Amino acid sequence: MKIGKTLVALRKKRGITQDQIADILGIKRARYNSWENDIAKPGLEMLDKIADFYGVQTDFILGRNISDSDNQLSDIEEDVRALARDIQDLNSGDKDLLKDLINTMRQRGKKALDE
Repeated sequence: MKIGKTLVALRKKRGITQDQIADILGIKRARYNSWENDIAKPGLEMLDKIADFYGVQTDFILGRNISDSDNQLSDIEEDVRALARDIQDLNSGDKDLLKDLINTMRQRGKKALDE
């Protein structure tokens, strides 16, 4: 069972770096990198954290139910496209407010994972 490609795809869809996801998960980038390159595998507890962060099921990360997995990614892609269209219509001040809100939410998410 190779999960590296799935982790790469999820991270890139989210638009974050390995450094950022490692920081969010409270681990070193090298450890996360080893998962993406299928050198090592995350433990069950960490797998749950990763799935929660990306909003997918652990089975998806593990490569189970591939047809369901494709549907989940497709749904994510459509949601992202819809949000991008909405964001394009905002004025620059509202875009700045949205960026601040997203940063605040990321920090809260990181704190929640640390608890």
